[in-house]
Amino acid sequence: MKTNRPTFRSDEYADDSPDISAQKPFKGSDPYRHVAVAYSPGEEVIPIGVRVGRNQLEKYNEELSTRDREILASLKKCKFLLTGQIQRLHIINASTQKAARRAAARELRKLKDYGLVNTLERRIGGTRAGSGSLIWHLTEAGERFLAIGSSEQYSRRRYLEPSRMFLRHSLAVSECYVQLVEICRRTPGLTLLTADWEPDCWRPYTQHGKIVSLKPDLFVATKSDGYEDRWFIEIDLSTESPSTVIGKCDRYRDYYRSGLEQKQFGVFPVVVWLVLDAGRKERLRSAIQEAYPKGGKLFIVITADEFERLIRQGFDAKDLC
Repeated sequence: MKTNRPTFRSDEYADDSPDISAQKPFKGSDPYRHVAVAYSPGEEVIPIGVRVGRNQLEKYNEELSTRDREILASLKKCKFLLTGQIQRLHIINASTQKAARRAAARELRKLKDYGLVNTLERRIGGTRAGSGSLIWHLTEAGERFLAIGSSEQYSRRRYLEPSRMFLRHSLAVSECYVQLVEICRRTPGLTLLTADWEPDCWRPYTQHGKIVSLKPDLFVATKSDGYEDRWFIEIDLSTESPSTVIGKCDRYRDYYRSGLEQKQFGVFPVVVWLVLDAGRKERLRSAIQEAYPKGGKLFIVITADEFERLIRQGFDAKDLC
């Protein structure tokens, strides 16, 4: 929804690894399908290597480039990123795709040697997919490095290998963010103002005398032609029943009725359900329309290949359900 309100605000790094979907430009729903792969179960502790002391982190503070810091910040925000996703976010001026992959491999190898990042034992597509199959995350040292000079309080936590479902969903949310960045880069006049992850995008409100929270996957604000668009985004991987989706839609409607978002920002974001295929889209649209026959439309259900058009051009009233 638009508002006229002003806005303020080793071998594993082989350079000849084959392309996988995360390393290619956005083409329809393919970047979302790449997360629907099988992982082995487990809750192993992620190896974090040798502990990096404060003095060493201070030294890194003088040595690391702006791009190094930006990569670390993206990993902090997204939690998990594939090699190709990091490349698409931060290495965009290379002469060829192969040169971009090599540059990404060098950057990540350096940050791993420094002990600031690491990879999960699981891979996308197996070891034959090369460096593109690696899933990156910050180490504890990386978290502490980013906290240097920051007002943010660092609290030590134990790092665990994420569950299959959590990782699958997290990578899909990361892919959505990467595509948002790419869409804004190639669209003149379109700016990505805000992209907030959990828990920064959570919205607390009171229900029946208790404090509860709305928990979108992402909150996004873009600006184009002097107008601001605001979106709550839900990534649907067809793992939940339509009735469960309606339960979450109920929470959005409860939060809408609270008026808190409208009071603070002057507008309520459109809720975008991003799904894998047309069949799932029609099932969710039908379920939402059946659940709320009297209107009060807040929701849009789209497939991944409709995402760019929505962000660039907005929506029509008929798209709402």
